[in-house]
Amino acid sequence: CNETNPGVGGHCNLNRARRMAYRYSTTHVVTMSPDGRVTTIKRSEQGHVTSGSPPLAERREKDETRVAYCTDVEGNLEYFHRFVELSPVLSYIALGPSRESPDALLTLERPTDFFVFGGDAVDKGPGDIRLCRQLVSLKTRYPDRVFLLVGNRDLNKVRYHAELSDADMARPIDEIPGPHWDPAVPRLREFLEKTAAASGCSVDAANTRVNRLRYIQIHTLGMASSFEFRREEIGLIEGRDPKAICDDEVLDSFLHNICHLSGAQRQYLEHGSVAARIGNTIFVHGALDENSAGFVPPLGVKFGIPETKEPGRFCESVDEWIAAMNSFLRAGLDDFARRPDWNSTRSSRGGEALMALQNRESMCGRTVVSCCYGDGGVITTDAALAHRKQALEQLAQDNDVKHYSGLCSNPRNPHVNDWLTRNGVHRVVVGHKPTGDCPAVLAGHTNEGVEVVSCDTSFSDTLAKDMRGVAVSSVTIFGSSGHSHLHVAGVLRDGVKHSGIYRPVGVNPLPRSGDPLLGTVDDEGWWFKARISADQDHSDPSVVTYRQTRGTGRKWETRDVRVPPTSNHL
Repeated sequence: CNETNPGVGGHCNLNRARRMAYRYSTTHVVTMSPDGRVTTIKRSEQGHVTSGSPPLAERREKDETRVAYCTDVEGNLEYFHRFVELSPVLSYIALGPSRESPDALLTLERPTDFFVFGGDAVDKGPGDIRLCRQLVSLKTRYPDRVFLLVGNRDLNKVRYHAELSDADMARPIDEIPGPHWDPAVPRLREFLEKTAAASGCSVDAANTRVNRLRYIQIHTLGMASSFEFRREEIGLIEGRDPKAICDDEVLDSFLHNICHLSGAQRQYLEHGSVAARIGNTIFVHGALDENSAGFVPPLGVKFGIPETKEPGRFCESVDEWIAAMNSFLRAGLDDFARRPDWNSTRSSRGGEALMALQNRESMCGRTVVSCCYGDGGVITTDAALAHRKQALEQLAQDNDVKHYSGLCSNPRNPHVNDWLTRNGVHRVVVGHKPTGDCPAVLAGHTNEGVEVVSCDTSFSDTLAKDMRGVAVSSVTIFGSSGHSHLHVAGVLRDGVKHSGIYRPVGVNPLPRSGDPLLGTVDDEGWWFKARISADQDHSDPSVVTYRQTRGTGRKWETRDVRVPPTSNHL
């Protein structure tokens, strides 16, 4: 397909004119009936989708509105299949031999279902192309009810075109800079010297476009195995032995899929959003904190260490901010399409604003794409907050933007909570940073009515080959645009099942419904993270068993606690 939009298996669903018209119609409104049911859906210029259903106790099985959420699949298509099996909202229609087929078709179960993919679709498995195709196909068939958020791993591939161009290949090796955000990374020459020594050739002979790509992926994008994963996926799609697929074919696949308008990853971006709102819930890839909430960067922001802090602008309205950030994405993609290479002075390149958006240092910490919640397998810790406070104090003294690296955002920030609740938002759902083997939640009834949900579980089991093992969780939101419940269910890394409905958030939520302990922390720093299913081997089934978690950094521990039932339990 040259001027077409890939749908199932990369075939054409929309012509170019229709696609371009759709790209700029990115905001919608759902009209609600008095009882909270969806009645009509129409396009709008105001920036969000609102969904709703009857309250939990009054839900009607066929009419309820449900929002499913999945994030940070990172090319692990097998994991995504397991998520779909758990989700009440999504299912597969296998047009090919199986759901593994490039023609496998995702579908929404009901007319009132919504789906949000939280970003980072690619990089760590042999499913990048097929997952992007499936998600884009779903989006094109349900444009008002499916939202594809852009993550750092989706945006940073825009670098490929300029950094692998003929002009860059002709530059002296020592002129190629390392990543500005990590000076400790080996420079290109060091990488090529090791590659040459291993291959028994000269450094100049090793300085190929393939090896430049390998350097970028291994040392600047955190995707050391992606090259071989892509070789494997090409074989699966084309029915070929991966050993017969040469390095140049793999290189061409990476370039085509982001640089060409019909490429799977490029189509994901073209149909993507920075933020989305459904009812009282806002979705971004990373985090909303006091620096990023409401901030719209200028289109001229550079991908590098800024000499001065770009002013940008702030939006008091959440909906205005969402519309502005999604327009920012559209403008960045247009810039990339117009001038994908460096300018004559090498001071700028097309799509640079999108590269900057996913980099904390370039944005001076003001980005909802790469800022994050989460520490020690939970939503926040005292240690993370203390580190943030210390780093920001040091930043105020030396103005070094590298202090933003590694900071965790505060999910309890009162200024952010006030901005959200004044605009009718009572839940923030994100991915980006791994938080153990199930989503980490800060309960809304302990946080000024704002529930914070972090759902990246890509490091559920670091002993497993794919770093996930058997762990998988389904995240579903039920409720009206006024108030709603979060339901999290699935399997933990040790195979134990869990399922819990959290306290509702929003305007006039149902009293005494939902679990009062999920998403809370005890005096010793143990978070009630998962409610273990009732089929566990316990003598008294009326006693509720929870999986608690605590930790710091990348280390976390768990324990199971049994709590007698109370009148507050669902």
